[in-house]
Amino acid sequence: MKKIGKVISLVLILSILLSTSAMAMVQVEIENVEPLYDVYKNGARVNACPEIQHMIRDFAQEYDFCEKVIMGMIVLESTFNPKAHNQSGDWRGLAQISPFWIGNRPIERFCDDYRNRDLFDSYDNLLTLMEIWSYARDRYNLDLSTEHGYIQLLFWHSTGRNPTNIINGTQYTRQVMRFVDELVELEQPDYLEQLDYFEPFDYFEPFELFEY
Repeated sequence: MKKIGKVISLVLILSILLSTSAMAMVQVEIENVEPLYDVYKNGARVNACPEIQHMIRDFAQEYDFCEKVIMGMIVLESTFNPKAHNQSGDWRGLAQISPFWIGNRPIERFCDDYRNRDLFDSYDNLLTLMEIWSYARDRYNLDLSTEHGYIQLLFWHSTGRNPTNIINGTQYTRQVMRFVDELVELEQPDYLEQLDYFEPFDYFEPFELFEY
């Protein structure tokens, strides 16, 4: 019996050690995710989580949006803080989305009940943002291959009003574009540069419409 007890104890110890080792490997893998950009807000460095940056890239490619514009908007809205909460309008998370704001717009692209989403969760928040933007792009036939198209999209995002006849930007759109200009794209390792997945977006030339 003593021998069996020792064997069981040894098995338990080995299981704990292996589990701890696996957790450590996962932690190292997470910590080794490289940022895509150095992010700044009015010249000050922003702590922009690399995992969130990659999540933004994934969503931008899936929904065909410019990742830099998404990042610039998030810098303005939450400074990359997924737990940001403006209680005055119940604006939540990275993109400062309000459940009330969504509920008063006929967003038809939602594939499930958005009320079940946690807008303080980075994934849920960005998914909701992409669906909202997709709705606006389709409804107003926005040409997002141009800077002007994004100005219209950002105008709609910040006001909820028809952007079709918008020519010049607002203070909101100018701020987002300024933060887009402050993004510093980091070089990826050589082996990543061979993958199309990591190629930068070339929707349009750098934003130079506004003088700041």
